[in-house]
Amino acid sequence: MKGVKVMYQQILEIKPINKLDLIYSVLNNEDIKRLSPEQATFILHPINRDCFLSACPGSGKTHSVGIKIAYEIQNWISKISGIAVLSFTKNAAEEIKNRANRFLGNLNVSHPHFVGTIDSWLHSYIFHPFGSVVTRYKGAEGDVSHKLIQDGNHGTWLKN
Repeated sequence: MKGVKVMYQQILEIKPINKLDLIYSVLNNEDIKRLSPEQATFILHPINRDCFLSACPGSGKTHSVGIKIAYEIQNWISKISGIAVLSFTKNAAEEIKNRANRFLGNLNVSHPHFVGTIDSWLHSYIFHPFGSVVTRYKGAEGDVSHKLIQDGNHGTWLKN
């Protein structure tokens, strides 16, 4: 943990213009040059350290989180672990993901990373892959995933 503290201290000591250059070198997007020093510090904050982002409405929190995700994905090494950004609303999750995708260029936020609502993460990463073990659902043709009931796609046992 001492190494992380030293690394964060070094990030704080970087001059604001050099922080922007560092982020720009990874993401190469002109919007990076308009970040505030506080936004740049947030984006460069070590991902394995807790961070709390608090600001007034319209101050650029969503923008900063989108850039942070894109920055971390561009620097991501592991193929078996990823970043999960969870939101309470679908609209907020979609906006964060769209912003991250804009800064990723040819890439998109995709597996092993996830941006979405808390319930969609639980369904995708917990219930969907492991639900059949608990429910003993046999599935069909090797597919043991549970299906959600969708419009017009339900059995006669479910009446309108």
